[in-house]
Amino acid sequence: MLGLPSGTVKLMSYSPSWRDEFRREAEVILAVTPDAVAVQHIGSTAIVGLDAKPIIDLLVGIPQDGITLAMTRREAVISHFQHIGYTYSSRGSTDRRIFFFRGDAQIKTHHLHVVAMESQEWMNLLLFRDYLRYHRDARDAYARLKKQLAQQFSNDREAYTAAKSVFIEAVLDQAGRENAHHLSL
Repeated sequence: MLGLPSGTVKLMSYSPSWRDEFRREAEVILAVTPDAVAVQHIGSTAIVGLDAKPIIDLLVGIPQDGITLAMTRREAVISHFQHIGYTYSSRGSTDRRIFFFRGDAQIKTHHLHVVAMESQEWMNLLLFRDYLRYHRDARDAYARLKKQLAQQFSNDREAYTAAKSVFIEAVLDQAGRENAHHLSL
């Protein structure tokens, strides 16, 4: 099953079908998005063995200088992704990220994040994903936290997401320190 009602939190056991769904969607995006440099699978559905909300998160990277152009031409970017079935969300967008979802008003199946390639936002999203992929203890701690928060905030996705932020920042700090250490060797 893919998708979740808006505002709710329900975790499902990891499914290899999430990787397959990401690949199918990434192929479409790369085929029809001339500015897309890369599409990455992020979020918990990208981490083998981690329970997740059954929503596929896609990170679309566009050239570093292209994000300024994209942000000044927001309507063109919005129109492009709407044409391939995504809905723009001003609530999820920032000055560094354009956010879309796929699904209807009730059930969301995909989240799409358009950011500048190699921006801090790009790096952090991939660093967090990769750290959890390669550090089982961190992945397991995140799984425990997510289960606790999913029970506590089952009908308040914003509170659920906000409550994870301290953990995510701690992982990013640790991953950054480890990367700096490895680079200094």
